[in-house]
Amino acid sequence: MVSACRFASSGRRGYTGARGVQRTEAMPDSLRFVLILACLAGLAYGAIWALSQFPPKQGEIVKPLPHDAFQK
Repeated sequence: MVSACRFASSGRRGYTGARGVQRTEAMPDSLRFVLILACLAGLAYGAIWALSQFPPKQGEIVKPLPHDAFQK
């Protein structure tokens, strides 16, 4: 199994995975995690903003009540 230090010292970016497969990483996991969280936060903010731009229509709600409800 080849160690990650060999690739770091030779200038190549990568590491050997659990199954011995050579992998290269374009960005660290922590940066990817932060970017995914930022995208999700942006989507949530956009959804909340869109809902706030369209106020609900107000109208009367008429619902007939059964007569049994008044007799109790």
